[in-house]
Amino acid sequence: NSSCRSCIQGDLDCDGVADGPEISPDLDSDSDGMPDNWELQNGLDPNDPSDAGNDNERDGLTNLEEFRVVNEYGESSDPNNEDTDGDNYSDKKEVDKKKSPVNASEFPSSSFGKILMSFSDQR
Repeated sequence: NSSCRSCIQGDLDCDGVADGPEISPDLDSDSDGMPDNWELQNGLDPNDPSDAGNDNERDGLTNLEEFRVVNEYGESSDPNNEDTDGDNYSDKKEVDKKKSPVNASEFPSSSFGKILMSFSDQR
């Protein structure tokens, strides 16, 4: 595939997974709740179930929780980046506040803003 930057042989879509194993995109060899394709794309071991409980970048979300962000926000957060969307709020803080860790325009509101709103309501 000419659009690939650096592909392994037999990886036509350049996702780091040989085309053969991609027959089932939901294949989870170690039964840890994370598909093999996603684990490989994020530098995890699809044959090691213990990596589901790791927190690679120490943002407070396990690798499994980073993967499961897809259920709420349409894509997973990056288990190797504590602030996937680059909005200066950790993925954990955004998830805890029910905000998307994969959309920089959606972030937790500050307490300062609430204080100002409360003050203006009292006037």
